[in-house]
Amino acid sequence: GIPLYVFEAFETLYAEYETRTPFFDTALTYKLMHIMVLFGRAAARLDPAWNIRTKGAINLGLLTTSLAYINNNYTENITTEALADMEHMSVSHFRRLFKTKTSMTPTQYITIVRLKFAEELLRKTDMNIKQIAAAVGYDNQLYFSKLFSNHFGKSPKSYRLDRDKTKG
Repeated sequence: GIPLYVFEAFETLYAEYETRTPFFDTALTYKLMHIMVLFGRAAARLDPAWNIRTKGAINLGLLTTSLAYINNNYTENITTEALADMEHMSVSHFRRLFKTKTSMTPTQYITIVRLKFAEELLRKTDMNIKQIAAAVGYDNQLYFSKLFSNHFGKSPKSYRLDRDKTKG
């Protein structure tokens, strides 16, 4: 009785473990948390007290594919159109379903994923800001810095300086 998308989530977790690409440990943590959410939601559907299905709940497994794609390919130029096509949905239906399930648009989600990996690079490496921006998929360092500042409340440079203060 375990849905196919849960098995697929385990497969992507295992593939990440086997390839051990840079920051695979962070990716594994994310993927494991995602699997736990899937199990929690599946368990809630089995609970007789939870007898109201939310609109689009059946499509959760479809979004697992696009979410995994985003998390594995966040450095690439990912369009909502490509994600919708991957899920065999119209763009408008995909956007609505994505927003319902994640509380953000696909573009916002991609940005958050990129910024979280950028934060990790700032904490764990000595790469310069331009290199980090490029590593997470931004060609424009100024645009990256603006997004980072808006999300974390400080510039990448300030974030790194704070990190260095706590080390020393």
